[in-house]
Order: sequence, then structure tokens, then C-alpha cells
Amino acid sequence: MKRTLLLMMLAAIIATGCAGATTTTPEPLPANSLPADVKLNGTALGNGLRVGDYAIWLTSADAPERGTAQLEAVVLDKDNRPVTDATVSFDIDMTNMSHGKNVIKTTAAGDGHYAGEVHFMMGGPWRVIVVIERPNQAPVNARFNFNVK
Repeated sequence: MKRTLLLMMLAAIIATGCAGATTTTPEPLPANSLPADVKLNGTALGNGLRVGDYAIWLTSADAPERGTAQLEAVVLDKDNRPVTDATVSFDIDMTNMSHGKNVIKTTAAGDGHYAGEVHFMMGGPWRVIVVIERPNQAPVNARFNFNVK
């Protein structure tokens, strides 16, 4: 009886906490789906993603290796126009061994490009969450997973 009541209370808490959350399933976007007038600087780290009203690609100047790397996010709106009024950051971590919170602020590089320097402490599987924040809009996260040599 106590166990059933506890499980019902837990389910109610979880349902209440999720009521305001919205989830969008990212849609993969290959590099060839970029508009003709948008160029990627460097090598795409996997497919781009359509998340909500945004199309996002993550690139690296060189193949990601242990140490410092220059990453760039390309952010387009729902009409494939460059987003120029966003604050974009990279939340980086390994997928199999957390190194703690590591958020890198980017610098707007023009035409929807946002660049930041990151440090990969070791080779292996890494995740970069591109966080896009715009005035009067909920933040959007796009997760990119790739290997670092």
C-alpha cells in the first residue's frame, strides 16, 4: 500500500514537472541542404540539425584533435536566413566521462556564423550542445556528437 502510494506520488511529481516542457525532435540536415549562398567554414561535424525554427551546423577548422580547436556554428532561421541577433554558446563535454560544466561563449562572425575556441582534454567521444538564445524567445539546444582524436 505504501509502495503504491509512493509510486503514485512520484508519477504525479514527474507529470507536473513535465507539463510545461516542450520537446522538439531534431531533424538531420546534410551539408548539401544548405542554401547556395551559405558556406560552411571548415569541416562539418556530422549533419546539421533542424531544431524548432532553426537550422544549425557545427564545423571545425580542422579535424577535432586533443587540445584547442576553433568551432563555428552556423545558425539559420525557419526561412533559411542567417540569424544575426542571437547569443550562442557551446556546452562541451565527453559523452562517456563528464569533465564538469564547460560552457564557451562564442563571438558573432557575421552572416549567422558564431565562433568559439574550445579545449578537448582528451581523445574520445565528445558532445557539443549549441545553445541559441534570442530576445523574447525560449533558448534552443542542438546536440552534436563526434569523436576527437
